[in-house]
Amino acid sequence: MAQGSGVIDNRRSDAAVRQSIAAGSSAGLKGGVEGEIGGKLDLAAAEISSKLGVSVEASVSISKGKTTTVVVPAHKRVTYKIGIKKREYQVYVTHQFRNCHVSNSWAKVTVADSYTETWNS
Repeated sequence: MAQGSGVIDNRRSDAAVRQSIAAGSSAGLKGGVEGEIGGKLDLAAAEISSKLGVSVEASVSISKGKTTTVVVPAHKRVTYKIGIKKREYQVYVTHQFRNCHVSNSWAKVTVADSYTETWNS
């Protein structure tokens, strides 16, 4: 669900270029849970971010015109995308009850990832 994309061509320049790019449209994504996780979606998103080293949130929105800066090195051409990705994770949940009974189950957690991608093209 890309919100802005394009190409910045700096192949003829001897200096790096900084260019502001803007989202072409507004978008938003709210995550969700299928199954019992024993807490809030915000907590699950924080746990996923912490354990997997990713940056996800319970919900994300991008306003039309939101800008970010892309740096293009000298003699390079860069393609970029900015937007929101929906990410789904299977999580293993362990509940321990007051009577010491332990219950294990799986849940599917959907979270949002606001991103800026660049690559040489």
